[in-house]
Amino acid sequence: MDDFTPFLQIIHISDLHISNPKSGEAIAVRGLIRKLRRILPASIVAAIEDGIAPHDRLAVDLFREFLQRLLAKGSPWANCKTWLVDTGDLTSLGDKDSLDLGIEVVNDLAKMCSDKTSIYGNHDAWPGKLPAWARTEEIASQKKVLAKLKYSLDAPKLTLQVDVPNGAVVQLFAVDSINHNRWPNLRALGKISQEQLEGFARLVDENYSPDQPQFRILAVHHPIHYPPPRPRFQMSLSNDGQVAGILDTPTEKGAYPLAHLVLSGHTHFLYPQHGTLPTQPSLCVHPDLGNDQCQFIVGTLMQLDKYDKREGWPHQCEVLRLYYSPSNDSVLLMERLLVARQSGTNYRGMGIGPYRFVQCSESVVTEEMTFSL
Repeated sequence: MDDFTPFLQIIHISDLHISNPKSGEAIAVRGLIRKLRRILPASIVAAIEDGIAPHDRLAVDLFREFLQRLLAKGSPWANCKTWLVDTGDLTSLGDKDSLDLGIEVVNDLAKMCSDKTSIYGNHDAWPGKLPAWARTEEIASQKKVLAKLKYSLDAPKLTLQVDVPNGAVVQLFAVDSINHNRWPNLRALGKISQEQLEGFARLVDENYSPDQPQFRILAVHHPIHYPPPRPRFQMSLSNDGQVAGILDTPTEKGAYPLAHLVLSGHTHFLYPQHGTLPTQPSLCVHPDLGNDQCQFIVGTLMQLDKYDKREGWPHQCEVLRLYYSPSNDSVLLMERLLVARQSGTNYRGMGIGPYRFVQCSESVVTEEMTFSL
């Protein structure tokens, strides 16, 4: 990296699943789970309970301490911009007490960063209870709750932008993938509307200059390329093929691709897996996305893994470090680092100790990808 200079650091977090244990909604759902245990098979109740599990309250202070160490004066990245990017599912139930607590947590973390952006997830669209037990008007009113909290609903947005010293620019866009319909939401299915896709293409064009190299990042809760095998009837984006096709099509003004990098959460698993990141996006095996595009997915930052489904690193985020070349404005280098708490025999369902960088090998903690702009 002799010819590359650092200029931007992105801390990508997702799926915090904050839950205020004192909220009336959380108490009611815990009571419902107790009733369901008496009438439903244990495996079904476990699946429900895993999905609505709260956050590990110890993790909040531990992650704050990690950020303090990462951004302390004198650290190599202290003088570069740092973005905090949250890709949704701030809460487990969407109740107001938990949303308020979650926003307080993220805003507190963001005080250490240059800028932040947050989108909401399918769990945040729940009206404080499982959608199957909610009235239609309760589900509809949740959109008003989210709008009051300044979440952008049904409309794409350019949330962050930074000029690169060599003349290029990095832009972070966000789109809404949440399906507020009761049954798709219960199965965690997402969808990006045609109107929103067309609006995103127009937004890219409005901020596009053919004479300036641009690196476009798209934040969306549901992955556009779901890690294989893609589930058909739950979790995935129902129109992911259509979305990917539009992202791989030039705009009217010639912007291409619409997004070089897609950042998502939702699955609770890192993708591509740690240590397997290819050196160029063209080497990513993402059949629907174009050769110049790549999808990064990060696991949950702090949700309890009550049934031990996420072995290894149940609490995690990724740190993306961007470098520019003073001699070539059409190339951008990105490092990806995994930050996590490790699980263990005596610590099932949560991480052990502090958040820390995870090594790819005995002496390496970073993976590199080079993008052509």
